[in-house]
Amino acid sequence: MNKKSELFNIWYNTVDTIVIPNMQQNYFYLGSELSKGALVDIICGDNNRVCFVWQKTDGTRELYKEWCSRGSNG
Repeated sequence: MNKKSELFNIWYNTVDTIVIPNMQQNYFYLGSELSKGALVDIICGDNNRVCFVWQKTDGTRELYKEWCSRGSNG
């Protein structure tokens, strides 16, 4: 499904994205060059939580692997 980011004024396909509500994980992603250009939206998710919407890229896949290897505390 296509959706427009009002924040960034771009269209993206939700099938090609991942929604992350964990702010520590988002901060980790934001601090890496691997995520450059991959943040496509910031939305209100379940239970009114702020969620970041990331494009699925090789970089975000690598960041996910790194995040998981850090353990549950991030």
